[in-house]
Amino acid sequence: MKRNPLRNIVVTLAIALSISMVMVLSSLSVGVRDSSRESLLGIGADLYVVPEDLHPLLMDLQRFDQGWSVQRELQLSEYPPSHVSPRLSDTLFFRIGEDLGETITVGVDPGEETAFDQFMVVEGGWFSTLDDPLRDQNIRNGVVDGELMTKEVLVSREFSREHGLGVGDGILLSSSLINGTEYSFRIEGIFVDSLARLSPAIIVHLGELQFMKGNLEKDTLTEILLDYPSGYDLDKVKEWSRSGDFKYRDIVDILSSEDILEEIYEFIGIIDGFAVMVVSVTLFICLIFTSTIFLISAKERALDLAILRAIGIPARKIFIWVIMESGIFYLLGCLGGLLLGSVSIYLLNLFLIHRFTSLPEGFQPFGINMVVISTAVLSSFLLALLSALAPAVRAVLKPPVESLRGDVS
Repeated sequence: MKRNPLRNIVVTLAIALSISMVMVLSSLSVGVRDSSRESLLGIGADLYVVPEDLHPLLMDLQRFDQGWSVQRELQLSEYPPSHVSPRLSDTLFFRIGEDLGETITVGVDPGEETAFDQFMVVEGGWFSTLDDPLRDQNIRNGVVDGELMTKEVLVSREFSREHGLGVGDGILLSSSLINGTEYSFRIEGIFVDSLARLSPAIIVHLGELQFMKGNLEKDTLTEILLDYPSGYDLDKVKEWSRSGDFKYRDIVDILSSEDILEEIYEFIGIIDGFAVMVVSVTLFICLIFTSTIFLISAKERALDLAILRAIGIPARKIFIWVIMESGIFYLLGCLGGLLLGSVSIYLLNLFLIHRFTSLPEGFQPFGINMVVISTAVLSSFLLALLSALAPAVRAVLKPPVESLRGDVS
């Protein structure tokens, strides 16, 4: 039977492109959804105190003041947590010999932070001073005195390897290259972060980070992590935080991991809606294009089919040949699409992970949506099969003499 190699290549590529585009466009929501859940579980907090109306995707960008007052209110409430760990995410400039740069830094309360699972020391030790002298002294006595700084610092394993640092080495930290005072810190330990790949690179005492950034008096925080005893009714805590009994309900929200994930899923739902629309249009165009080529190909081969009938080839065998031929092109296109889509997803993940170093460890923004991919594969297969069989049935049922006479005329 006559074949058009170029047309067959176009059919295969059309199927491959449709499958790969469906894979990529449907992969974002799956990757973010699954990775977000794993990342939050890695922190180990029961509840999070965050700025009011904060979107979870902006948690490191927004802050609230009066952190100590909020913390004390929580500890003295009718639902006191077992551990309260305030945090501040910000940036500091560092100087190591001739190396100069800026890195994300997290200020923590060392004594309370050990109740959570995010940071694990792999070399050296945790902070030797477990309280926060500068912050405590300032809050209690209204005194801001840099001499109270412990000047202890922990650095990430990646940061230590990049700059050749070890336990006991020194590092200069400041808030500004122009008018910021440099303070000499001693590295107490090297840590790995279950949540972030390269961010934060440095952990210091919360009060010392607030002091260097000039917001110690306001007690600015990014979040407060809360840990409750096993079996505690967290819904009651959240309900209390929204009532008039909680004085700071207008500046902060108290959320569980599920609440944060729900916010993320809501945002992902918008992406899903857009992706479904684009996927549907893309798949429709590609399949119509593919089916049209199949129809033209089968119509042009009506004479070949008539000759096969005329020489006594059974209709059943002709159908099998048509199905096998269509199946081969579809299979090649499908395999090519799955390969192209998988490679595209891998490269996109690789790019984003290296471009945005604060992405959590193991975070895969793009994932594999098996439901959407299976639907696309099945629908394209059925359409390709019907597009090939429809003209074949017509040609087989038509008397061979009429087909031959029409071709001759």
